[in-house]
Amino acid sequence: MYSHFINKRILEFWKTWNSKFRKNTSKQVINGHVSDMGIANEFATYFKQVFHSSNDQETCDEYLCKHKECINENLCASYKCTEGVTVELLDKCMQKLNLGKACEPDDLCAEHLLYSHPILFKHLQVLFKLILCHRYVPNSFGIGVTMSLIKDKTGNVNDVSYYRGITLSPVISKLFELMIMLLCNDSLQTDSLQFGFKDKIGTADAIFIMKSAINHFTDKGSSVYIASLDIRKAFDKVSHFKMYKSLLDAGVPIIIVDVLCNWYNKLHYAVRWNNALSAQFSVFSGVRQGSCLSPAIFNVFMNVFIKQLKQLGVGCYISSLFLGCILHADDNILLLSPSVIGLQAMLDKCAEVAKVLLLKFNVEKSRCVVISTKCASNITPMNLCGNTVEWLDSIKYVYLGVYLQRRSFIKFDINHTKRAFYAACNTTFPHGSRADEIALLNLQETFSLSVIM
Repeated sequence: MYSHFINKRILEFWKTWNSKFRKNTSKQVINGHVSDMGIANEFATYFKQVFHSSNDQETCDEYLCKHKECINENLCASYKCTEGVTVELLDKCMQKLNLGKACEPDDLCAEHLLYSHPILFKHLQVLFKLILCHRYVPNSFGIGVTMSLIKDKTGNVNDVSYYRGITLSPVISKLFELMIMLLCNDSLQTDSLQFGFKDKIGTADAIFIMKSAINHFTDKGSSVYIASLDIRKAFDKVSHFKMYKSLLDAGVPIIIVDVLCNWYNKLHYAVRWNNALSAQFSVFSGVRQGSCLSPAIFNVFMNVFIKQLKQLGVGCYISSLFLGCILHADDNILLLSPSVIGLQAMLDKCAEVAKVLLLKFNVEKSRCVVISTKCASNITPMNLCGNTVEWLDSIKYVYLGVYLQRRSFIKFDINHTKRAFYAACNTTFPHGSRADEIALLNLQETFSLSVIM
């Protein structure tokens, strides 16, 4: 494992890791079910409960009103989209497909397209143009196969709640989505304070912005009040009509939005457990799982939080640059303010935006902490959606699993993560020799540096 880690052989590293620590769940009893078909249907029932229809008549009318406004405005953009579908564009999209993935649900993988005859892309060009012109996708594009993966291997592996679903989509539909992303690249751009699901931007950038903002204020003797907000299953609870409207507001051509509307009306998932496949169930909410386009759509949908907070005029600013809100994970919002009153105003605005978007905050997982040069005590508890959010001595920085401590300066406590990693490595590298001890220490040091950086 150490050799794979040092030489950056990622696949081999995780194969070795899984061989040591993965529990075999192929013969597990799940909620009293033993047969593969019974377990598959049990997971289907559980995952189905996550998706619920939030598209009431008022939400639908709001979208239709926006749709009517954009019909004439987006005609030129729609024409450009159709004419922009070329063989060269599809070949460029092909290079972005990930290789070595499972062949579900159509038994086709990216390698089939990569090594096929070049004439195939001419046929795909015709197909994709017809989809855009008629604003209609094949029914097979909406089918997904969900695999159940355990979230916590130390928990109860016989309980469906300890599993999460990973959905596999047809590879042809992924190629079509990549094409849409290139055609609508300008419209899908979001605020620079969003760090999730973006190329060449990630956790390190989010941490750097947060540290810069906090150090700027604490160096000048000011406090920084921080709130970490958790949205309950944000990725799966997105209202479809709210999502369509947000795309139109962002300038996405109406022809693309109409295609997505037709596509999302055909979403059906089935759960696979070993060789058994459950009955299909409809999906009424959330962005499409297993999709190349969904992260970009979700970013556009969530971007309204940053826009509304900027207009509020409170939070951390450096000169005229707003740094009071950081979005990274799909369900987490980080708020920074130099005053308690300002932080409460930002919480109220987030609650207001969430109500409009039909999202709900998980108050039990939302936390507040203060970074101060003075002794900050007896701070008024914050209010979020009518519930109290308490001040804690430390909060978990969900982006990387480090802990943000309540001190006169910002400190990242990675001891929790290091202890877990040390325990795992200690099992893999028993202290039988001095060489093994040195290898383990080097591995820990490399891991610690990568966390801090």
